Amino acid sequence: MGILGLFIRRFLVRPKWLGKKLSYQSGFIAFLIFLLMVTYLAAFFVADADPATRVLWWVHTLALLTFLPIIPHTKHLHLF
Repeated sequence: MGILGLFIRRFLVRPKWLGKKLSYQSGFIAFLIFLLMVTYLAAFFVADADPATRVLWWVHTLALLTFLPIIPHTKHLHLF
């Protein structure tokens, strides 16, 4: 829910004090965080033998492997 609020505040209802420049880098990082959380939570509702479990695992793993090398090159280093 918080990541959805971040998206709305950053891209739809942008406060004037944030300036006019949009940070698409921030949006991409937010999307990856959202993807990590959704796949993690969805795994609790899928049976272990279900093929969807494997898809969720791969999506989660690929999102994480995309997320990790990007972080040191952005302003989001504080996440570590």
